[in-house]
Parts: sequence; C-alpha cells; structure tokens
Amino acid sequence: MVLENKSDIKFVIFDLDGTLVDSKFDLTDSVNFVRHEYGFNPLPIDEVSSYLGSGITALVKAVLSELKDEDFNIAVKMFKDNYAQHLTNKTRAYSGVAKMLSSILQPKVLLSNKDEKFSKKILKSLELSKFFTEIYGDIRKF
Repeated sequence: MVLENKSDIKFVIFDLDGTLVDSKFDLTDSVNFVRHEYGFNPLPIDEVSSYLGSGITALVKAVLSELKDEDFNIAVKMFKDNYAQHLTNKTRAYSGVAKMLSSILQPKVLLSNKDEKFSKKILKSLELSKFFTEIYGDIRKF
C-alpha cells in the first residue's frame, strides 16, 4: 500500500521492549534472581537478550530449562513478582524516543508481549504514557 500523504495514516502502532525502551538489564536481573533461587549460576545479558521477544513464559522456560515441570509455574510467578518490583531500575527509553513520539500527530497505540500492567507502569515511569491513546499487553491472548 502506498500512502499519498501523511493524512492517510489513521494511527501508528509501536512495540515496547527493544523498540521504545531498553529493558534487557532489568529482565536479566529478574532472570538471574530466579536462577539464583533455584541454585543456578547467573546468565550473561547477551544470552538472556537472545531469548527476549516471546513473552515472560517463554523467557522463563528458555532460561530455566533445567526445571521440573511442577516447578515451572512457581518460577514464572517468582519472576513476575521480582520483575514487578524492579521494572524501571535500569530500563530507559532510547535516546530521542519522546521527541519522536511527540512529533507524530496521529494517535499512537502500544502493543506488547509484556504483561499490560508492566507495560503501563514502565510507560508511566518513563513519562511516555501520555503519548498513547491505547496500551495493550500480553497480545498473544488476542
């Protein structure tokens, strides 16, 4: 589809992690918190980063593949509880994101694999929520 002009754009959709914000440090810290609780060594940020993009359940499964099935749901909950307390310890918006978002006149929507409540808290903390008309998380459920 070719747009003749910008007025043909009705809204703009953004992803959160790795697009607007760099969250890999807080995610890695929470991964390593859970790994520590189960007696496993920490993983380097580059390895954890390679597992990002498919949501928390897939992340926990990838970084704790040694776990027994009966421990998996507990590990996911442990990760979410820890991550909820540390969402923006190290997470930052990429340089120029606020300026770019403010320059787009069309309504903006955020779609993320991240839990919606986490996405909203991160955007609010980083003063980016004001740019979005809608924020949706855990989009795999749609």
